[in-house]
Amino acid sequence: MGEIADMVGISKSSTTELIDKMESKGLLERGRGEDKRIVFVKITEKGISTLNETRARYKFLIEQILKEVKEDEVLIFFKKVEEILDSPPRSSSR
Repeated sequence: MGEIADMVGISKSSTTELIDKMESKGLLERGRGEDKRIVFVKITEKGISTLNETRARYKFLIEQILKEVKEDEVLIFFKKVEEILDSPPRSSSR
C-alpha cells in the first residue's frame, strides 16, 4: 500500500480505506505473494469497464466545456496544468 500511497500522494491509511472500498465494489482484487507482508492489487474486468466508462464521460464533459472557451484561454489553461505537473511534489505527513 505504501507504493500506491506515494504515487497518489495520500496517506497509507487513506489508501487502504480507498482500496477497501474499491475491492468491496468489485473493482479491484487483493492478493499476497510468498512474502506475506507484500500486498498486490489488481484491477478486475469490472474495474476496467468502470475506468473506461469514467474516462469517456470525463472526455465528453471536457469537450463540452472547451467548446465554450476561446482557443487562447485553452492554451493558457494547458500551460498552467503543465506548470503544475512539472512542479516538485508537496510533502505529506504519513
